[in-house]
Amino acid sequence: MLSGTHQRVGLAILSALQSRSEVCKISVDDFLFGCIQPDFSLGVFYTPHIKEKSFAFVLRAIAELANNVLPIDNTARETFATRLGVVIHFLTDFFCAVHNQRQDDSLPLHFAYEANLHLVSRTMPLDTLAQESLTELKHGTLATVGDLESHLERLHRRYLATPMSPQADLRFALAAGTAAAYYVCSASIRAAVQPAA
Repeated sequence: MLSGTHQRVGLAILSALQSRSEVCKISVDDFLFGCIQPDFSLGVFYTPHIKEKSFAFVLRAIAELANNVLPIDNTARETFATRLGVVIHFLTDFFCAVHNQRQDDSLPLHFAYEANLHLVSRTMPLDTLAQESLTELKHGTLATVGDLESHLERLHRRYLATPMSPQADLRFALAAGTAAAYYVCSASIRAAVQPAA
């Protein structure tokens, strides 16, 4: 996905999350910065944007975020939002045809597909699709990072079985990103209300 598409998808996911009062409120700007950071920051630039090569990295990042209480301190909260955006970037790329060898492997065709994907993203109701993805998650079905991993694996199998199209990429990317963001935010809130051991 192009950076603009990552931002549009990220904004739809965050909008869906913030429509739920029990889900964490995080900085839009920091989250959206995280959504584009892997395309520009040397710290994660060389991490492959392909599920088979980076899914374990993403799951570790999700577990680290979910195992911590949502920070109250502004600087720590900004870092949390940015790191969550980075996770969403990778997950949404995992549901993009050119990151799944579903199309020719040439760089010009890769960018042409992503440019078309961005144009399609401007005509699709991304906010509505993200909200629908959030509504489809049954309460308690994502209790652990293992539950989320299983959910994402099922989504990816369904995605690969679906005919290739920008619309399918966006629908599945939103479903995956929304599930991960909801899990991380819900887990960090649960960690905040659980009594210390």
